[in-house]
Amino acid sequence: LRAGCLLTARDIGLAASMNVPWLTVRRRPRVAILATGDELVMPGDPLGPEQIISSNSLALAAYVKALGGEPLILGIARDSAESIDALLGGAPESDLLVTLGGASVGDYDLVQQALKDRGLDLGFYRVAMRPGKPLIFGRMGRVPVLGLPGNPVSAGVTTVVFLKPVMETML
Repeated sequence: LRAGCLLTARDIGLAASMNVPWLTVRRRPRVAILATGDELVMPGDPLGPEQIISSNSLALAAYVKALGGEPLILGIARDSAESIDALLGGAPESDLLVTLGGASVGDYDLVQQALKDRGLDLGFYRVAMRPGKPLIFGRMGRVPVLGLPGNPVSAGVTTVVFLKPVMETML
């Protein structure tokens, strides 16, 4: 068995048959997911005017699970610094924090400032790609932070380009 491989039932059986009682493994990374925006509602909730279904956090959680992580959906933060800060309370228990939306520089894009208020050491902001330009990467204490755009296509593309390699490294 090579270091870094994902253990299968066959691998466990092979190790046991070779009389190897212990294997050194890594715990599945816990990934906290925070969606942001007054316009978002969870599937099944009443949909008001100018609101949309929050699908990004559910798709991201499924992707994290498929990659071998343990997703923790923190909820939907409203477009206020207080709401974002309140829901960020669950982030220190995670190995990675991913935010969805609010990463740009508009009037309601408050995520970067809320993260900075919690001690974000910003690595970079924005990347030269479309879709996906508004992207935050940094560290809040020991927790890496990846701030993805809210547009579903942009979120999907940046998840594959940026989150997947992070998860593979953590595993």
